[in-house]
Formats: sequence, C-alpha cells, structure tokens
Amino acid sequence: MTQRIVPAVIMLALLAQPATGQAPQDSAKAFIAWGKTSAHPIASLDLEHADWSDLEPLGRALAGARVVALGEGVHLGHEPLAFRNRLFRYLVERQGFTAIAIESGISESQVVHRYAAGEAVDRKAAIDSGFSWQFQHAPENGALADWIRAYNSRRGRRPQVSFYGFDVPGSPGNMNAARRMQTGLDEALAYLIRVDSAAARELTARLATFLGLDRRKVVDLYAELPDTTRDRITAALADLTSRLERRGPEYAALSSEADYRWALRHAAGARQMDGWLRLVTIGFKPTPGQAPAWFWNSTEVRDRAMAENVRWILDREGPTARILIYASNFHITARPHIEPGPPHPSTSLGMHLRQTLGGSLVTIGNVLGGGSWGCAQFVFAIPPRSEQTMDRWVGELGYPRLFLDLRTAPAGLDRWLNTPQPFGAGSDTSRVEPSRAYDLLVYYDQVGPVCPKVPR
Repeated sequence: MTQRIVPAVIMLALLAQPATGQAPQDSAKAFIAWGKTSAHPIASLDLEHADWSDLEPLGRALAGARVVALGEGVHLGHEPLAFRNRLFRYLVERQGFTAIAIESGISESQVVHRYAAGEAVDRKAAIDSGFSWQFQHAPENGALADWIRAYNSRRGRRPQVSFYGFDVPGSPGNMNAARRMQTGLDEALAYLIRVDSAAARELTARLATFLGLDRRKVVDLYAELPDTTRDRITAALADLTSRLERRGPEYAALSSEADYRWALRHAAGARQMDGWLRLVTIGFKPTPGQAPAWFWNSTEVRDRAMAENVRWILDREGPTARILIYASNFHITARPHIEPGPPHPSTSLGMHLRQTLGGSLVTIGNVLGGGSWGCAQFVFAIPPRSEQTMDRWVGELGYPRLFLDLRTAPAGLDRWLNTPQPFGAGSDTSRVEPSRAYDLLVYYDQVGPVCPKVPR
C-alpha cells in the first residue's frame, strides 16, 4: 500500500526563497488571497447526488483531457474515495468517459472488470478477490463496481464503461493482502491450463520454487535465493510470455480474444513482480521502522510497471477512450517528490504518463485538513498539518471541500508555485513543485476511515 514505508525522521524542509524576492510567508498570503477568489466548493460527496452545478467548473477544467489522474492524500479514507466515485459518475454521464483504473493489482481486477461489465460473476467473490492492498475492505470500492454494473445495464447505445486496476499484481511486500505476490503467474498459468495443459505443466515445474514461496514471507524467502535460482525464475517467466505470444492465434481460438489478451497481461504482471523482487538484496533482513536501501529503486520499478499497465488499458479501450485513474499523490504527481528518505527523487507514474500523453493528461493532487484513515481495528490519525504547508494554505480558502485550478494562477504566483513547497505531515511529508506536479488541487477539511473502529 502506498502509505509509504519511510524512516521516522524529522524533515528539515523550509520553503525555498522565491525568485521574486518576497518572503515565503508573503507568497503564501498572496496564494491564499488569490485562492479565495478562485476556489470552487464541492457541494456533495454522495454518488447519488446528480445536481452537477458544483462540478461543472471542474468539468470545464478537464475538457480535452484523455486521462485524468486523481490523487488521494491517504489510502482507505472515505472522503477521497467518495469524491472519486461521484466525479467518475459525472465524467461518464456528462463527458463520455469510458473507464476508471485504480491503484490496485491489474490481474486481480479482471474479476471486477467482468462483474462491472454485467457478466454472471458473484459479487462477493469479485469484491473479495478483485482488489489488492486490502482495498476490498473499502465499501466505496464495491459501490463503484455496483454503479458501473448498473450503468452498463441501462446504457443503451452509449459506450460500455470499464473498471481496471493498474498496479503490479500481488500487493508487493504486503503480507496481509488477500492474494499472494504470485497472483499474476497464478492467473497466467490457469489460462494456459485451459489452452495448453502440457505447456502449463512444464512451466509450473520450472517455476516451482517461486510458486512455493510462503505467501506471508515471499520477500524474506526470496532474499535467500541465490542469483542462479533467480535467473531460472526470470527465464521461465520470459518463456511463458514468449509461448503465449507465439501461439496467440491458436490460444485465442481455444478461449476468446479477450481472455487471451488478459492472459498476456497476467504474464506481464508476473514479470513486473519478478522485476520488483530482483531488487531485494540477497541476505536482506528487515529492520523495523527503516526502509531498506533497495526500496526506493523498487518504487520506480513499480511506477514504471503501473505506466505500462495504464498504456495497455488505453490501447484496450481504443483511441476515443477517456479514462480516470486514481492513486496516491505519490504516484500521480508529474514531478518528483522530495522526501526525507530516498537517495534521489523517484520517477513516478505521473511523470511517465506526462512523457507519453503530454497535455492530454490532467493531474489532480489531494490536500487534507485532518481526520483519520483505515478500517476497523486499523484506524490511524492523520498527523496535524504545519502552518507552513500547502494543506494548511488551501485550508484557509474558506470551504470544507473545494477544488482549485493551479493553471489559472496569476503570473505573480508562477515562480512560487514552481518552487518546491511542503505537502502532508509526519512520515508522509514531502516537497513538490505544486503547479508542475498537479494541474489542480482538491481539498477535504476532514477525512474519516472507510469503516469505523470497532470497540474490542
């Protein structure tokens, strides 16, 4: 999950002195004064609230975008997820968007994709197995799948709307995930059993070491594998993809073109996970509260894989597709986050997409006032925001929920908004250039957990 693992250190990050010569606090005051006249309130987070007058200004700001990337400041917070659902409904009904893709495993998402499309899929089974990172516990995700399914059942001649995950399969490194890190491989082999059982048996035998790693200890056990064993796993995964590609027409005829395309993506997901795992240092032993040296490189491998999966979704949806993607701010930013932990700024999903899509990508960052996030016994407080953060400055604009188009800022604020400013708090504090990282900001003054804490 992208509630990132970073060292618990105090970040000594002060606002950079703007080139205008103004003191940082004066620029912040100018930003607040402009924002008070330019922010737009969000009237409701209710998915069924169909008065779109509050979202029409946002719709105009998103006109022409092929991909809208909406960020969240925390995972498993109700308000960001509820706004995502309502915004997606607006984008579908008023702007013709055709798909949503979220920060959840792409292989896991196939069953939710099928459910949302209206296929005969058991809802509970789809929700329980169709999300990674334990996102199945968020009722808002089930509500999104239900709404898409209902919309598709009554859409008439309008295009079908699709659901996808775009993350690496298997929740890399999260031992509490419902499905294991081998998920992409599991799905690819399950397909191969249907169309070429002999090849499936051969590859299963070659991949027995990887398939046999305990789901709750994959990283620890992989750290014990020598390079020769790792090389054999990597080679077998490459051969799996090669076989699927060589026998494509035959396999598609034995199943369906859609199932075949998904199988190829599952195999790609297995190789993405392999690439992530290959960065685990041989002999690695975790240190509580400290990110390993290889972790920061693994985040870049993951974000690059996310970008590959988003491009696959775009290709699958076709040239007229318009897609909302939803993920942590850390992933959707179009500029690097400067943080207390990494040896270098990480290359994000948003940066990859900006390189590919240019101006047809619009990014929306999320800033927060306070509250909590999580589910049931795992509910965590959002750390208080410093007075010198974008979160607090946007909170001064006078609305409990709002969005603000940074592209409309006056010229006098350009340099300040193009200078790294602090976002977040605690271990999630980072600095980023606001108007280069995000085209817009969305703000919620309070966030609550997706399922309240249950007394013991």
